[in-house]
Amino acid sequence: MAAPSLDDKLREVVKEQNNLITCCHGVASDIQRRNLLFVDLIEKLGFALTDKDPQLREGGTQVLTCVLQNIPSDFLQEDELHYISNFFCDRLKDHHSVIPAVLKGILAIVAMKHLPSEAPILIMTTMFREISCQSQLQAERRVIYSILNCLIVTKGEDLKKMGPDLVAGVIQFIDGERDPRNLLFLFGVLPSIVEVFPLGHLTEEMFDVISCYFPVDFSPPANDPNAVSREELANSLSHCLVATPSFAEFCIPILMEKLGSSVRVAKLDALHVLEEACCKFSVKDMEIHLKYLWNSLLREILPGTDKDVQDAAIFVLRALTRKLSSDAVDKDQSKLFTELLTQTIGASQSFLSEVDSTLFVSAAKMLLATAGASSFACHFIITRVLPELIEQCLKKPSTIILSNVLLTISNFLQVCDEVRVDITEALPDWSQCLPGLYLAAANDRFAENGRLGMEGWRGLTLTVPLLKYSSTASLPAQASPPSQENVYQLICQTLEEVDTVQIRNSCMECLKAQAKCYPKEVMELIVKNLIPEEDDELCDMSPEDVSKYLTLLKRRLSSMCELACCSGEPFSSYIIPKVISAVINMSTNGVIKSHVGIFSLKRAIELSETNQDWLCEYLNDEVSAPEILIKWWLQGVVSVNDAIGQPTEKVGQIFEDCSLLNEVATVVSLIVRSLSSSVQSSLILRLLPLFFHWSVSNQRCLECADLPMDFKPLDESSPWQQTQTVILLEALIGSLRREHEVYDALSNIGIMEFFEQLISLAIFNVHPPTRVSSSRLLGCLINKLPEEMHLTKILADLKAAVTPVLEDVIIPDWQRISSVKLHVWVTKALLLRGHEDADIWIERLIGILGKEKIGMEAAVGFQEIINQSEGYLNLDCHAHIRILFRQRFYLTLPKLVESYQKASLSTKGNFLLALAHLMSGVPRTLLLDDLPDIIPLLVESLKQPSPSNDIIEAVSAHESQEEKLLLLSTLDTLNDLLMSLNTTLSEHLQTFIPKLLNIARSSKHMVVRQKALMCLYHFTKYPIILLLPYKYTVIQGLAPCLDDPKRLVRRDAVKARCQWFLVGAPG
Repeated sequence: MAAPSLDDKLREVVKEQNNLITCCHGVASDIQRRNLLFVDLIEKLGFALTDKDPQLREGGTQVLTCVLQNIPSDFLQEDELHYISNFFCDRLKDHHSVIPAVLKGILAIVAMKHLPSEAPILIMTTMFREISCQSQLQAERRVIYSILNCLIVTKGEDLKKMGPDLVAGVIQFIDGERDPRNLLFLFGVLPSIVEVFPLGHLTEEMFDVISCYFPVDFSPPANDPNAVSREELANSLSHCLVATPSFAEFCIPILMEKLGSSVRVAKLDALHVLEEACCKFSVKDMEIHLKYLWNSLLREILPGTDKDVQDAAIFVLRALTRKLSSDAVDKDQSKLFTELLTQTIGASQSFLSEVDSTLFVSAAKMLLATAGASSFACHFIITRVLPELIEQCLKKPSTIILSNVLLTISNFLQVCDEVRVDITEALPDWSQCLPGLYLAAANDRFAENGRLGMEGWRGLTLTVPLLKYSSTASLPAQASPPSQENVYQLICQTLEEVDTVQIRNSCMECLKAQAKCYPKEVMELIVKNLIPEEDDELCDMSPEDVSKYLTLLKRRLSSMCELACCSGEPFSSYIIPKVISAVINMSTNGVIKSHVGIFSLKRAIELSETNQDWLCEYLNDEVSAPEILIKWWLQGVVSVNDAIGQPTEKVGQIFEDCSLLNEVATVVSLIVRSLSSSVQSSLILRLLPLFFHWSVSNQRCLECADLPMDFKPLDESSPWQQTQTVILLEALIGSLRREHEVYDALSNIGIMEFFEQLISLAIFNVHPPTRVSSSRLLGCLINKLPEEMHLTKILADLKAAVTPVLEDVIIPDWQRISSVKLHVWVTKALLLRGHEDADIWIERLIGILGKEKIGMEAAVGFQEIINQSEGYLNLDCHAHIRILFRQRFYLTLPKLVESYQKASLSTKGNFLLALAHLMSGVPRTLLLDDLPDIIPLLVESLKQPSPSNDIIEAVSAHESQEEKLLLLSTLDTLNDLLMSLNTTLSEHLQTFIPKLLNIARSSKHMVVRQKALMCLYHFTKYPIILLLPYKYTVIQGLAPCLDDPKRLVRRDAVKARCQWFLVGAPG
């Protein structure tokens, strides 16, 4: 049977409207292949286009439109488009039911690249004449506006030939539009029309058509999340109202009228448009309205009862001041500007003397905003306002008033700096008072809340350049400028004596500013005073004096380290070596100074976020800090055994302090992680031989470090003081980059023997910190090592070492638990890097959950795996972390559930805790899909002993720490799921509510009771009809919680109970 011809297809499509898109797509392809001309297509559709039935004509036009939409925009040539555009313009005279299809066809035509230059005028003229825009449906009106927008963007020059006719037609089209979607589109198009095309005598009419929507009075439907908002319409409309300067004479009056409205939204909209008008309109455009407008703004700012309106008015005042500063060219305009500034100062003058009133704040905000608009306005205002404020300070007011005045003066100084006004030129005499006033305030650092002291230090920071000027004016004694020595002396006293963190931080900012301007003076009078050349001796001090000295030293070193890190040279080269020297000092004082020095160095590195890389390079290249610190500790642990029973025993105790060792390791890690791979590899080759000896040449490294030849800190039989130095090795290796240059250096050592020693330490060493650190270090290496570095062999050896220990019940429990911890870190390392063996190790870990004595440790390991590591397996230390590793770990859920169901009663808790940790660390959207399987487990995890009459004392007395962890993880997960309002949970109200009530009343852990109460609170968000059967049960069940011994629990109980009281209440 022969295939139907094109004519038959077209007849079927037009009449039946079947397969319209498919057919038109095929026709468009034929046209592109030149198998068919578009003109021929029109002729073939003549049966429909000329039929008396409008429905057939509409179908024929739809085919043409659909074909046009499927043709590339650059395919049709100018002569073809000339014919097609004439044809569609002629179709605009057709029946109203045909018009929508015609408009869509025209929209496709105007998007063509080769549209003839006369076509836009023809199309727009015909549309203006034949189409009544507002009688069309919303969708058709949107098409009309799209045609208009497309032609303006692409054929604007051609449309200019239409002159006023285009503007009149646009006014005719948009007049009366009510649909918010179309209005939002129009408000985006109209600025281009108004800016490009001269409005002439139609200016006022165009503005009237636009301004009739101002202010926007529209509330979107509540059930439509994609609805147009009132704010979107208002913002778009504001651009239209100020689109051309010719609108100014109509726009400003209507805005001032709305400014006097009692409707808050109208007032705010008017202010926002005014702010934009100040940027678009010239001074000349607004000149006749300026005085009235200025007064209107002042009325909104003072007294400023509505903060939002006040802030909006201040923004307008600032914009208007900026416009007047830049555009006021003739004498009259400049004179008017000066008058307006004087009026502003006059309006606020009386309030500036009433510092304790709220109007003082409003007046200060207004003056600051005006001054910040331009250098002229700033100079004009500060010369008239600052003297009065300074005089108020000289009258010795109360602390609160002085704080407010100094805050305002400081804000003015900051504005001067922003607009580049030199305060010493603007106020040569008065400016000399400021450092003295601020110094006096900073000296009053023990005032209430320390606010006055903070303002004093802030002001001293802003007036640092003024200290170099000598006084030439006759000033009151309390206003005379201080010497630099006085300021530096106060800085030293504050850093040494003041406890308030805010004041110390403000003082440090002042010190940094002083160091930038006067580095030599700061070095001599502050730095060398706080860190002297000679160390203080503590031999004859009492314990109380030693404690005071320790606090003083901590403050000194921490502040100086911060200065060195933030200000750089010459401070770094003096301070950092002094701090390092304090750390490694082996005298009697060294025990104290080591703690303080390491703390200060660590804090300084952490604070120097902007120049941390520079600081770490300096610490390594210039000071060799990692090498010095590691060698110092290794030498110290060697001396510990020699010092036992000797006079130096007390000094050696520092090297038994694991907390200090961790601090040293943190400093080493912070430095090493920022170094380049080449520097890291060099560091490894110098320092690793001190821990692990793989060749005879390593002995030279031990000799250079003054270490004995038999020093083997990674040997399991070595003293614990030596084996715990693996923490330093972990900091060094765990911070390395994942680059071949680094691991080429590691490949030179006996890597397999190195791993054997670490495995032995991780499992069999008697010192717990050594075991934990060795396990973490093995995890870091496995995570970062390239595959070619025997990784498969290493994993096999790890399995061979761990498995027998786990399986042999005769081995001590602590060794088996250590094996579990090692297993956890290896599993995490493999999972993070996305290794193919990760699933095997995860499956083994699930198997460990079923073992009675060590299963709980495996369950806790799930939390370690799912959480971000605070040690070295993180991005800061360049760990190999694949995206979605948590989601991959979550895929073990079915296996966990299956193993839980098969587990013995004594080990089921291990699986529940592992599941709780697993669910707590993954996105909640993952859990929603598996809720049917998860809910029974959540219920099982919430099991509690039944409460007796003695609610808290007699219940849950045997509740263990593991049960607490299980409940916390489960309740956190349940809380998050409840907030998602998933309907599956609502089906289990009868199960969850009694259990939560039981926990809220009976758990002996406060945080568990709080979490349970929060779950009960979140249940009230579910449909009322489901909650009503449980309302009174919950209300009565929560009554005992109101007498809970803990205030926070009582607070949460009241919150939950009140919410349940409101369930089903009217309104």
